[in-house]
Amino acid sequence: MFRIRVLLCPSVTNTQSRWSYSNSATTGALQVTGGIGSQGDLNWTGAAWSTYTPTITTGSGTITTLGTITGRYKQLGKVVVLQLVIPITTNGTGAGDVRATAPVAIQQRNYGTGKDIGVSSKQLNVIANPATALIQITNYDNTYPGANGAQLEVTVIYEA
Repeated sequence: MFRIRVLLCPSVTNTQSRWSYSNSATTGALQVTGGIGSQGDLNWTGAAWSTYTPTITTGSGTITTLGTITGRYKQLGKVVVLQLVIPITTNGTGAGDVRATAPVAIQQRNYGTGKDIGVSSKQLNVIANPATALIQITNYDNTYPGANGAQLEVTVIYEA
């Protein structure tokens, strides 16, 4: 995960001159140029989206019927941005949480968010969990998000 600390000084440039920021004393505006990508920029346009089809399971039981699952991700260095769409046609005995395989190994636990746009409209919690090597999804209140007709749409950023 990238962390940028803003110091109270007029400007800073790193030693490799790949990034800099300036803070205007008159407007308080912060401008960041350059960055920390492999080519020295913050622009992800050079990183193409890759698609993959995750395996979907649940904490207990099984989902009877899934729709067409879509997964895509961008990786820039050790940072992975992952987006999943998981349509549940018939939930069956699925319970606990919904789990998806990750396209790139998870090195550090991190959290994301999402929404069920099919049935409940509930906010979703997403965990990229290196202990299980899975993306784990629950409702905001830690209840099971699966239901007949649910469509879980989530995003998480994690360290590869």
